[in-house]
Amino acid sequence: MRTIANSRSAILNPDSNPLIRAIVKPFIYNHFCAGTNKKEIDGTKAEAKRIGFSGIILCYGKETGVADLNSSRGGAERLTAEVARWRDGNLETLDMIGRGDWLGMK
Repeated sequence: MRTIANSRSAILNPDSNPLIRAIVKPFIYNHFCAGTNKKEIDGTKAEAKRIGFSGIILCYGKETGVADLNSSRGGAERLTAEVARWRDGNLETLDMIGRGDWLGMK
């Protein structure tokens, strides 16, 4: 898993390789995440509420190497872009919050 997580190869990237995605998503990703888009997240929320939960906590996660952004040429611009992506992801997540749900901020 470390090889897949740290690989720069398109062959090992679950976003670009459907075979790797078919292995990683159901066995790893789906255990920790509600989904990758609104349709998947709505389905997860509906299932949680079907089994008795009154709401769920949605939290947008964005990982980045901030130290790398600060120390490299053009780091300030790249850092600003990363923060903007984080902000936009949180706003999209906020739009998915329903009655009884919460937004978790990281």
